[in-house]
Amino acid sequence: MSNEPNNDVIDRAAGLAPGDALHAARRLRATVVDATQASHDALLNEPVAGLSTADRLRVAVHCCHAAGAPTLAAHYLALLQAQHTVQASPALPAMLAWAATLTSEPRRGDRAAVQALKDAGLDDAAIVALAQLVAFLSYQTRVVAGLKAMRDEGAAR
Repeated sequence: MSNEPNNDVIDRAAGLAPGDALHAARRLRATVVDATQASHDALLNEPVAGLSTADRLRVAVHCCHAAGAPTLAAHYLALLQAQHTVQASPALPAMLAWAATLTSEPRRGDRAAVQALKDAGLDDAAIVALAQLVAFLSYQTRVVAGLKAMRDEGAAR
């Protein structure tokens, strides 16, 4: 994905378009906009042994639903459907459980929770990559929620 306005995930999920005041305000910190989109792309596409792109997308859909971010969930679902990958990892149930825990009750993402991922077959590198993805999704859902609230507040004036 490029960082053109139509391809910026946060812009699309928040309903921002070129010419909007909030779209322009985001570009005052263009390096943050670019870095956020680059993080999205890297966290989903950089190779990680034992952690397929399709399973990362499944985790993203799950986290976005858990966080009440349907627009982002739809984005990740569309990417997943474009993968043409049907087979999920046998570790996926453990990944989804851990991601949901980190999304809703992060304090429960403790050593025992990590051990459940290891027991499911993930190594340390895959667990770290999964944790980075969940952390990014938390950031992304909050940014989108904030921008939507600001957009709605501006429209109400």
